[in-house]
Amino acid sequence: ATVAVMLVRAPAFYVSALRCANTLHHAMARAVMAAPYAFFTSTPPGRILNRFSRDVAMMDDWMPGTVFYCTCGLMQLLGSLVLAALAVPPVLGML
Repeated sequence: ATVAVMLVRAPAFYVSALRCANTLHHAMARAVMAAPYAFFTSTPPGRILNRFSRDVAMMDDWMPGTVFYCTCGLMQLLGSLVLAALAVPPVLGML
């Protein structure tokens, strides 16, 4: 059962992370396209491209793994509390 949950959970999580990164990219693109002309005359194109690539790379590389492992840790903590509460009923009073 644990293996089946892991095989479903990881791809589902990374698909949702991809969807979030896509939403962020579209929001950033809309914000840049809505910028006034003065922004484009004063900001070099390389700086805009560098900012886009850095933010999108962070969302694609760093955030999914970090959030995934944080979620796994929280689920393990919740499971431990449930198991302790079932094994020793007075633990329920402390929760």
